[in-house]
Amino acid sequence: MALAIRPLYEDIAQMYGSGVGSDKLAAATVRAVNYTVDELSIVEDRASKHAHVTTVEGSVSTISDNYSHIVLTGVRFWLTRNGFIPIDPRVAAAVLKDTKDEWEDAKGLYVMDLVNIEQSTETNDITQQGYVTK
Repeated sequence: MALAIRPLYEDIAQMYGSGVGSDKLAAATVRAVNYTVDELSIVEDRASKHAHVTTVEGSVSTISDNYSHIVLTGVRFWLTRNGFIPIDPRVAAAVLKDTKDEWEDAKGLYVMDLVNIEQSTETNDITQQGYVTK
């Protein structure tokens, strides 16, 4: 159930037009993945943080592949902030604004889903007139 980075990297390479052979994009993607999982650790309020990756061949064992779209959104946000823009010039300007908004929405969805999963099994949650556990 780990999140493999290679499929995300292939999507990123296609979006940004660099191809999977670009050492510059690979290194930037690794940094962006690590920034993304660090931020998800914070919004999730994890006691132990998500592990970092060192290559695009790595995986994040603490994040399910069900959240690949959320991690991809974060990676796009960080790549854009570090000067990468999509190959299609018609969407480049929109991406600069949209990635920030999309990333904020994605983090909210991530936390909401984790709380929903916990509430389906937790007896002391707010829906049982208890307390919020997350």
